[in-house]
Amino acid sequence: MTASMDALFIMNSLTMGGSERKSVALCNALEAAGLRTGIAMLGTDMTLAPQISGATQLWHLHRSGKFSWRSARRLRALVEQQQPRTIVAVNQYPALYTCVATRFAIRRPRLVSLINVTHFVRRRDRLTLPLYRTILQAFDTVVFGCGAQRTQWLPAGSDALRRARVIYNGVDTTRFSRDSMREAGLELRRRLGVPADHLLIGTVGRLFPDKNQLALLQGLGTLREKGIPAHLLMIGDGPHRPLLESAANDLGLREVTCFAGAASDVRAGLAAMDIFALPSVEVFSNAALEAMAMSLPVIVTKQGGGPEMVTDGDDGMLADADHFAAEFPAAAAALWHDASRRKSMGDNARTTVVQRFTFDLMMAAYMEAFSLV
Repeated sequence: MTASMDALFIMNSLTMGGSERKSVALCNALEAAGLRTGIAMLGTDMTLAPQISGATQLWHLHRSGKFSWRSARRLRALVEQQQPRTIVAVNQYPALYTCVATRFAIRRPRLVSLINVTHFVRRRDRLTLPLYRTILQAFDTVVFGCGAQRTQWLPAGSDALRRARVIYNGVDTTRFSRDSMREAGLELRRRLGVPADHLLIGTVGRLFPDKNQLALLQGLGTLREKGIPAHLLMIGDGPHRPLLESAANDLGLREVTCFAGAASDVRAGLAAMDIFALPSVEVFSNAALEAMAMSLPVIVTKQGGGPEMVTDGDDGMLADADHFAAEFPAAAAALWHDASRRKSMGDNARTTVVQRFTFDLMMAAYMEAFSLV
């Protein structure tokens, strides 16, 4: 008989998203600790597959349509065959399939749900929230990326709330260190044509409408109008790129805006920046944490997990997501005019990550949540 698997992750796909990248990192760390892991995917995107440890097994559930009973039966058969100690459902659809596949199971594994959705914008999402709240009652543990998200998802007094916990993202502070990438950052600035005495603002993320990157372009225009020699570096790609490029042209900012595309290693880009800005509402942005670890002052939104990551005015600044284009330029200008404050804020940002948001701290918390310690 096949040896029992320690952790089986159920995921929508292996696309280049924050939830997916974190799940791959967790799998790799569990494997490195001598545990046996696997990933079962509802979709077919395999973008992150090359980053997965060779020992981690992959299965395709071939979901089709809104809900596939055939995929649910495949998952049930897989669970019976592999006998995982813990099943980790990453976000809503995997939670639904996990709930269906393990119902009435003779040997029920520990069920853990990782929820990474911050807020509900679309009417369809708001309508399905009660359904997923019910589904989460079946899980032994529900893990949220920040306290604000937990409060939004689970009503006070619910059983799921008592079993829920918050685990913040963490980054490798040895790998993400400005000192180790200083020369690479200077070389990138030279290639971009950004002089040392100009301000380079940067961001990292998929180019999607809900990422609100248009606000960065609008804010860049305001900074340039104030006479600040500001430039913008966008690392990432996505369907919103043509619209953003068109907006940069219309605003007369194309010459000072670089669309760098997706990058598997963003450290040189971060090292080239003076300020990191993230205009979207996020659960707990790994991109912002990586920037902080690289000693960058960050400007993030006050919605979502931003206030739990950043102390406003100490290791970063907070701006309202709905008014980011108006509030972000003032914050960036204040840092531009005060180089010593910009440096001290960046130093404080790294200290915050080293003390509170390392990968090792995150991993220890997940090992406990998965009951693998």
